[in-house]
Formats: sequence, C-alpha cells, structure tokens
Amino acid sequence: MGKAGWFLISVGLITLTVLVCAWLGRPIPLDITFKQDTSGDDLDLERIHETITHLSSGPSRLSGSPGADEAAAYIQQRLAASGISEIETDTFSVAVPQVDFATLEATTSQGRLSIPIYPLWPNLARTSQTPPSGISGALVDAGGGTDSELKGKKIQDSIVIMDWGSNLEWLNIPEFGGKAVLFRDNPQGTGYTARNKIVTVPADFPRYFVRQQHLAVLDQIQADPQARVTIRCRMGWRRADARNILAHLPDTPLSGKEDDPDSAPIILHAYYDSISLVPQLSPGAEQACGVAALLELADYFATHPPVSERPVYLLFTGGHGQALAGITRFTRRLKDGLQKGWPAEDQNTLAAGMGHPGLFVGLDLSSRTDRFGWFCVGRFRGYYEHLLRPRFSMLGLKLSEYASQLSKDLDPTRELSCFVDGINLTLGRGWWTYFPYQSPFESELPVLAGMPAITLASVNDDRRYVDTPGDTPDRFDKERFKKQILYEPGRRVGLLKIVQPW
Repeated sequence: MGKAGWFLISVGLITLTVLVCAWLGRPIPLDITFKQDTSGDDLDLERIHETITHLSSGPSRLSGSPGADEAAAYIQQRLAASGISEIETDTFSVAVPQVDFATLEATTSQGRLSIPIYPLWPNLARTSQTPPSGISGALVDAGGGTDSELKGKKIQDSIVIMDWGSNLEWLNIPEFGGKAVLFRDNPQGTGYTARNKIVTVPADFPRYFVRQQHLAVLDQIQADPQARVTIRCRMGWRRADARNILAHLPDTPLSGKEDDPDSAPIILHAYYDSISLVPQLSPGAEQACGVAALLELADYFATHPPVSERPVYLLFTGGHGQALAGITRFTRRLKDGLQKGWPAEDQNTLAAGMGHPGLFVGLDLSSRTDRFGWFCVGRFRGYYEHLLRPRFSMLGLKLSEYASQLSKDLDPTRELSCFVDGINLTLGRGWWTYFPYQSPFESELPVLAGMPAITLASVNDDRRYVDTPGDTPDRFDKERFKKQILYEPGRRVGLLKIVQPW
C-alpha cells in the first residue's frame, strides 16, 4: 500500500476516534417535567427577615463560638416547631482562631485608660498574639496610610492607627518598622478591602480592629503627646466543635426506590455559620439569608406537604468558613456509607437510610439584588468546567424553560429576567462574572463525589459587607430580597416555585 493509502487510513481512524469520543461525551437527554403551581401561597418574607435578624443579632457565628452553637440549637427548635420530628446532628471538629483577651492600655497625663481591641484573622498560622509583656509604643495616626499621610511621621517602633476603609496601604507600616496596626471602625469599609488586610504568608505583624464605641477613648489617648500604649493579646488556633443538622421532611418517603432515579432523594442545604476578617465580630446577616430561606421552606412544607415520590431532606451545615468542612464531612460520610457500608453505630441514622441522593440543591443567597440563578460549578475545588457543564446542561435548560413560563409577561427588550442560567452561560456571559469574588459553593463537594448537585445563588450583588463586622441585619435589603425570592405572576419566579416541583 502506498503512502497515500496509509495517509487516508490514518485520517479515517483519527476522524472515527473524534466521532466516538464526541458521542460518548454527549449530554444525555433528561426527561424532566416541572408541574406548574400558580397558586398564591408563598414564603413568608417577614418571618425570613426575623430569622436573619435573630441569627445575626450576636457578635459572631464563627464555628466553635457560642453564637454558632446557639444558631444550631435555634435551627433544631424551629424544625421541631414546624412538626419535623426526624432530626439528627453530626458533630465534628474544625480548627478556628480563638481569642482569650486583647486589650490596649495607655498611660496618659490624665491617668490609665484601657479599651478592648479585636484581632484580625491570622496570616496563615500566625495570629496577632503578643508576648506576655505585650508590645509598647507611641500611637501614630496614619489615616488611610497614603504616602502623603505618612510623610513626616515617625512610624518606626510605633503602633499605627489606620482607617478600616483603607486598602493595601497598611503593608507600608511593617516596612517602615511599625509594631502593629489598629484599624479604626469605618461603616463604609467593604469586604473587598477587608480581605486585603491578611496576607498568604505567616507574617508576624499584629493587626487589630477598634469598634465604633471605643473610638472616642482611642482619640483621647492619641491626642495626648505623653501617651504610651501597650497591647496585650492571647489567641491561637484551636480545635472546636461544629455541627451538621439533617432533617427529613414529613409526608415524603424515607428513601428512594432501588434503581429508580425518579424516586431518589432531594437534599436542600445551606450553611448557618458565619465568617469575618475579625473573628470575634462576625454577625453575618447576608450569610444568614440562605439558612433563613431554608428554614422558611421547612415551615411552608409543614403546612403544605409536598406531593412527591422523592424523599426530601433538609441539611444545615456548619464549618462553611473552615474550607466548607460541614458539607465535606457530610459528603464523605455519605459516600463511604454507600460504597463501603455503614458502621454499626450509624446504620439507623437518617443519612444511612436515605440511599443515593438524586440531587443536592444548595442555597447561597444575599439580599442586595433582585435576581438569582442556578450554577453547577464554583471556585473552591476548581473542577474543570468543560467536563461539568455537559452533565448539567439539560437540567439548566429545563429550569430556564420552566422559569420563562412563569415570567412570560416580562419584556426581554426592556427588562432583565429574574433568573440566570449559570450552567449554560446566559448570553455568553461566564458564570463567575455574576459574583464579586471567586465564589465557593457547597455543591462542589457532592459533585466531586459523583453526586449531582447545583447551587441557587443570588447574582449581581457585590456582597459589599460580607466577611466584615459591618454585615449587620440593619443592612438587609428587604425590598430587593422580596423581588428575588417571592413569586409574582407572569413576572418573577421566586424561590418556592423553583424548589417546589422537585
């Protein structure tokens, strides 16, 4: 056979290989039918608002804190009050920074003054702990830390006051020999600038936050030219308990039928802890939107039992701020139980009885927007998007078709749709462009374990105060959240109408 013949055979084999691979990797059509429910019943926005206010009324819900424990107890009380009796908890440990004390003491011409201060999140392993004798120096106010504000000021061996709204300028202080930075509370300080106040190396440079109610005393100390201050802080990384809470919705089966994917369980989930760049001050109002909506769904289904052949479970995870520890724990435990068999002590648990999940649906909601969308990929584990999207593409298209029917009165030439298909990249826009930072979604963990999972997430919200002490309930935008999650006939889908057909 000549060279031309061999060449043609090679081209043919390559073409055949490409066609076979394309056929094997094709999206498998799904027979998904959503039954429209156009009834006027809906979620109770006022109750959601009350739940958010309750959960974010304390100083912090950081995993391992009293606030996180109280939130877990509150969730269980709410579920029980809804008539849900099958509730179980799973306790696991996480590593969190914990503070024993942190104070600023000053010797002034008017006597001794003292205020509490709040250490920032550690630089990797290095916390803002001081030696037992503390660190001492003169106070210097550097404002926003710009070159003009630093000019002519003695930074070396000083403790420097800076504005919380500043950005990376604080990095100048250790370069010029400063001993520590005190950030003055500024209500306009954002999550973006706050996240720039830690570094990804274990830099030994203490940083602290001063609350609004203590600024007058700080200013009094700073105004005294004879003042000398000492900072003492003891904190460290410690193991603490976190909890997952799993509940089975009454009037739905406990487990799906074997080899029947249409009866596989649905798991609705949201995290309930919070995180902040100031661990002791983490009210997490925006971070409570998802768990508040999930509790409201529990209340709704208690009085409007779903007509479903699928088991429905509600999962509330802790440890979200610790590398998604709660959903990792649940997924690992479930996967091992399904593959290797459940250990004797777990065989009678809800998790052991549910069987292989049909779909995880995570809620990652915030209030400063009137739109949400569905997503199958996030930035936490960096799963290859081109491998994931074909698997969920049909689901995204069916959800979009269903949502379009419920919002058919919208004029697409004048108004944005109330939903976004983040699976199929609506209008060619990448899913990541809907978020202000690289969003980690809890649904990523089940997907990695081979279990279908998506996230319903609020989009086009800068989440301005998330991860800061300023994420307080008074900043909750009830009107926008109402438009996002409540059904408006012909115009808005609402959260319930998306979740209910499952």
